[in-house]
Amino acid sequence: MGVPAFFLMDVLLDRNIPTGYTGRMALTVLYQGILVSGFNFMLNLWLLRRYQPSSVAPFYLTTPLFGVVLSWWLLGEPVTGYLVAGAILVAAGIGLAALPTLGDRAARSR
Repeated sequence: MGVPAFFLMDVLLDRNIPTGYTGRMALTVLYQGILVSGFNFMLNLWLLRRYQPSSVAPFYLTTPLFGVVLSWWLLGEPVTGYLVAGAILVAAGIGLAALPTLGDRAARSR
């Protein structure tokens, strides 16, 4: 559903941005929209059937980190200071999300 919606938004809203629609571009959008999103959706459902959402959530948060590493490794894209700082902030956020909350601590102390 996202691919047609974003295509329509592009046609209606992004008229000032020059875009050349090519076969290669269409294949990349289809790949991203069907294979990547579809695979991720199926994997998410499989994981959520077997594990608690709270135990799976930290892995979902690592997606930006893997994106940065894979774009550097596979595509040779530069890793800038901003990307490193962002990766550190994402990792810190994952750490904070994994910490037990005050409510959890109170429940364990009972």
